[in-house]
Amino acid sequence: MKYILTMALLSAFFVPNVQAFTQRQLDTAVQAKEEEIFICNPAGITREYESKQQCAQELISYKKSSSSTYRVISQSDTGSTINIIGVYDCYLGEGGCQDNASIPYSERKSYSCPPSPGSDHTIRYARGVDDVLCLKPDYCPAESDSDIPIFGTGGGKRKVCFDNPDGSVCEIETDDNGNFSMPSGYASQEGRDCSGDGNDGNDGNDGNDGNDGNDVIGC
Repeated sequence: MKYILTMALLSAFFVPNVQAFTQRQLDTAVQAKEEEIFICNPAGITREYESKQQCAQELISYKKSSSSTYRVISQSDTGSTINIIGVYDCYLGEGGCQDNASIPYSERKSYSCPPSPGSDHTIRYARGVDDVLCLKPDYCPAESDSDIPIFGTGGGKRKVCFDNPDGSVCEIETDDNGNFSMPSGYASQEGRDCSGDGNDGNDGNDGNDGNDGNDVIGC
């Protein structure tokens, strides 16, 4: 019995960050914004940079802070190292004193949501290391057998919105023929076409920018 209780306690502390998403969210998911991040140590501290040039520029600024006459003669990139050839004025002799530096760097990919400004796909969903999607919030009731089939009249895919008592909005995307399943709780409402609203169903008060650094693993 003691072993069973111990395992139960351990399990409570090792629950993975798992969240189930609705099929509606998965059907409307888009690829996350992908960016290259460069990791290097130009001046004694390892940091992440948006470009290799930013890393090189920090070293150059550091050199110039040590000697106001420092200047870059040439700069090259081997694919894993930034090489900078520089000189500064020598006051005890003629000409310039050479000051060369090599900065090793590594790269990684960064994925963020929303994928573009104004997008309502704010939820980051990591299916794998390099397989990250952005999902919309879903303020609709869970799908059930009591859902009411609504048949469209063609005209292509569109979005239909229903209001919730708490002020949020349930947004449903139809198929290519305009067909969709309406949750039975909205039977007294007439859904409105919100295809051009850009509405994420939220009033903007949840404070979530969709990129808090915690990947959500779907189940």
